[in-house]
Amino acid sequence: MEQPDLTRTLGRMGETPITQGQYEMLEASYIKAIKIYNQTGNKTGAAKTSIKLAKLVPSTVRLNISSAIAQSAQALGEVQCLQNEYNKAKASYRRAQGIYHEIGDRRGVAQVTLGLGDIQYIRSKYSSAKHHTKLGGVARTAQKLSDTWCILHDYAKARALYSNARDIYHQIGDQGGVASTAWKLGDVQYILGEYSTSLVSYSQARDMYHKIGDQGGVASTARKLGDVQYIRRKYASARPSYSKARDIYPRIGDQGGVASPAQKLGGVASAAQELGDSHCMLYDYARAKTSYSKARDIHLEIGDQGGVASATQKLAALASTVQEVSDAQYNRREYANAGELYSEARDIHHEIGDRGGVARVARKLGDVQYIRCEYAEARESYSEAQNMYHEIGDQSGVASATQKLGDVQYIRCEYAEAGASYSKARDIWDKIGDQRSVAQVTLGLGGVQYIQDKYDNAETSYSRARDIYREIGDQCGVADATRRLGDVRGALSNLAKLRSYMSRPKSSTVGFGTGSVF
Repeated sequence: MEQPDLTRTLGRMGETPITQGQYEMLEASYIKAIKIYNQTGNKTGAAKTSIKLAKLVPSTVRLNISSAIAQSAQALGEVQCLQNEYNKAKASYRRAQGIYHEIGDRRGVAQVTLGLGDIQYIRSKYSSAKHHTKLGGVARTAQKLSDTWCILHDYAKARALYSNARDIYHQIGDQGGVASTAWKLGDVQYILGEYSTSLVSYSQARDMYHKIGDQGGVASTARKLGDVQYIRRKYASARPSYSKARDIYPRIGDQGGVASPAQKLGGVASAAQELGDSHCMLYDYARAKTSYSKARDIHLEIGDQGGVASATQKLAALASTVQEVSDAQYNRREYANAGELYSEARDIHHEIGDRGGVARVARKLGDVQYIRCEYAEARESYSEAQNMYHEIGDQSGVASATQKLGDVQYIRCEYAEAGASYSKARDIWDKIGDQRSVAQVTLGLGGVQYIQDKYDNAETSYSRARDIYREIGDQCGVADATRRLGDVRGALSNLAKLRSYMSRPKSSTVGFGTGSVF
């Protein structure tokens, strides 16, 4: 309570008649009073004392504090507005406006002009005017004031006035006004970092422009929506927004407008690719694939061949990584995990058109499925690998997949099909000169022939396999083939005995019990 008393005392000192010698003391009194008023938040006191100081100061130095006087008058006007003393506030603003004009402070002029506009707006808003024309004027005034507040970077005030203007336009059914103010409101909210509300505003503007047939407005607000979604890392949502804008601009003849959404789409693709990298670092291969695929699709959409190549390389590297992880899990007998990753790797190779990759991974997937007794699935995987290898002309791959397919057919008791697969694989291995593989598949063929009671054929197959193993120095192979050869020869011996027995003539009488024969 002591400080306000002191300021009033100091103020009164400036009101008493003075001599030239007392000037400096009185000037200091006013300045100190203004300072204390400001410290205690009493803008009214500071403003009034500043005006008295202006009357005291000689003309030679008056200009140096004119700005402070104008600011004080402006502050007084703001206080009076808060107290609903609009006539007094208008007078204070006019006083400040005149000083700002005099000293050439254009920013100050603009600010107090906005203050005067606020008074006009408030009076218009709460007047008895109910006709649309008057309400439209209120809305336009609010919108223009908002534009000026934006220029002055006072976005909070601009946001409030744009919101009011939009509501008034909505009230009077001015769809164009709603669209334009909703768009500008979205811009302010975006600048303030209020992305959720800016999405709502831009969406309202876009929908309203669509309703009134303003394609340029639709394109521009769609692009704005893309910007918000992009900065929020909602790339899946940003993409259709940018695509919509890009598609509309050529139809309305705005070729310059086309470039921005296309460029933004490129940014979305790059961001998706970077997101894929981060997923890879976290071993989240499924999400990495989704991100890389999205990047590749966008690059294709905008005709960025370099981007397509980059995303494709990322997918290929991902497929290789997934395949390596799958191999490790396979070796650790973690077959469920290995099968899942092999499937992912195969799908990636399919997507990028790498038929060789599809073939290799499909064959490995078949191996996992075979071990897990998923024979129907294994047959499909081996068949896919066989076809892919055939398409790319990889005869070794065709032989390997065909041999694996024969293994599945054998265990499913499809012996005719298994024999055909083994024979085909054997012929290919023989043609390319892989004798070990010839021996292995010939053993398989012998097994089919043995179980079909084709012992002569089986003996031939096992004998050939044994001879090949002997030639290449594989003693284990020789032993296996020899054992099987022994089995088939034993079967042949038993068959010969049975045939011999069955071919003997039968006696007409046989004695029982006594040993006599008749």
